[in-house]
Amino acid sequence: MKVEILPRTLTRIEHCLMLQELVPEHLSVKALVERLCQGSMPVLKRFLGAERGRVLVFAGPWLTGLYGIELAMALAKSGYAVTMIAAFEPDVEYFSAVSRAEDRRWFCALRDSWQLPEQRQASLAMARQAGIEMLDFIPRTLDYYFDFVIDALVGADIDLYAHSDQSEPSGTSGESAGHPSPALMVFAPIIEALSMSLLPLISIDVPCGWDVLRGPRVLDIQRDRFLKPEILLCLATPKRVARYFGGNYIYLVGDVFPAALAVQRKLRLPAELHSDGYCLISVNPYLDLIQRQRKRAGLPDKNPALPLSWGKANTGELYGHPGEYIATVFSERVQREWVDVESSPDLWDEID
Repeated sequence: MKVEILPRTLTRIEHCLMLQELVPEHLSVKALVERLCQGSMPVLKRFLGAERGRVLVFAGPWLTGLYGIELAMALAKSGYAVTMIAAFEPDVEYFSAVSRAEDRRWFCALRDSWQLPEQRQASLAMARQAGIEMLDFIPRTLDYYFDFVIDALVGADIDLYAHSDQSEPSGTSGESAGHPSPALMVFAPIIEALSMSLLPLISIDVPCGWDVLRGPRVLDIQRDRFLKPEILLCLATPKRVARYFGGNYIYLVGDVFPAALAVQRKLRLPAELHSDGYCLISVNPYLDLIQRQRKRAGLPDKNPALPLSWGKANTGELYGHPGEYIATVFSERVQREWVDVESSPDLWDEID
């Protein structure tokens, strides 16, 4: 069930500043990551199933990557066959494109106060001891070796397009006003491989390669070289880029903010987040439409809470045709194109 009131979406900078208020005054880095993973696991288990699925986790060099490593270990403990690609170093070269004072403070906190490089190395050592297979290359036949992919590469850690200002974009075109950073070149081969894969993709906060303010760039959409996750996991708070998400579900995971701080910052965090550690905040209206039509037709629904397109259609279809875009409930101007259910054979094929 979706929440009745949407939580406030934050820019990447706002989210990073909130985390700096949180750590270490209220939580340690380890406790923060553990809570985020605890909120994520029930969601992942619902979609990955109880079977021994083969999961590929991409864990980046910063905080989102540390979360990805911990998540990979939690999945392995739950019986999933986990492989991880985490051959990235949180080195100074990644920070070279960062020019904003807020960003510099953020990365100094990660590197010095939070001791992120040391914590990352310790987590990687534990992952190896847990028997998680480590790769330093991207297999060409992803779809043959794996069942699901988790993108924990960048998230809200860094702006890959180095915007000079963080003001709201004037439109919803997905056009980026920033300049590609050196870090983007590091992730380019992964973006290329995942954009061509038909495997179900789960992204964390901001899909890798997306503009943190404007979603996929127009050029990338036209080339069909951008990530198309079916599920977006928002860590602690939803980010502004969620309005450009065209997949199936947006979940908010991780009850990490004290109630007083959440009220002070007007986060509007749902009660479900505090009670369960996660909550569903957006569903693709196309799935709602299918669900209603099944009910009207008297067709059984084996799992009404989880209508999925996985295994039924190319995930790219959810994102429209190249050059077009489908928005979410966070968008001010929803750009979905509804179909006539009486004259759409494709829809009835999906229902049947």
